[in-house]
Amino acid sequence: MPYKPTGRPNGRPPSLPSNLGELIMEDLRSRMDPETRMVLPRLSVLVRKLGVSRSSLKRKMKGLRDNGAFELAYVKSKPEAKVYTIYYKIN
Repeated sequence: MPYKPTGRPNGRPPSLPSNLGELIMEDLRSRMDPETRMVLPRLSVLVRKLGVSRSSLKRKMKGLRDNGAFELAYVKSKPEAKVYTIYYKIN
């Protein structure tokens, strides 16, 4: 399979890391605010760091959320704002 100009092979890696959930939670905990236990997810950075696809990462994060590792928290930047920012609250 020919390589792209960036030097990376085409397609996804042959297998996902077996400890992908642990790597995700380690990254979230390292960026977590210790008082509120909330963190802003940075999926694009995490995808590049772990070398997995965005869909695989989101699928794994949904599984972690369903198992109770974290929950979603909707926060307004200002009281009069109409748009919420989604944070993860680590349990």
